[in-house]
Amino acid sequence: MQRYRVEIIQYTNNQNKIFSDCNSITFINSGASNALIGAYVIAPGAFLSVPGNFSEIDVTQYSLSFSGAGANNLTVIRKMYV
Repeated sequence: MQRYRVEIIQYTNNQNKIFSDCNSITFINSGASNALIGAYVIAPGAFLSVPGNFSEIDVTQYSLSFSGAGANNLTVIRKMYV
């Protein structure tokens, strides 16, 4: 049996480095402006999920920026092995 924990973080400002270091990561735009993960646009209310297979670890460094008017709010959910 593989043990894991779930971490939930909210961002309201641009971030040069969001470290994944996890099995799966989900980005949820819960704000009113567009959120960009790299060049991928996540519209308000939409999400981007990067799942992993058993025993895989994603080591990507993601960048976050916001565009457009409205409140900035991106929720990041990471599944991390312990």
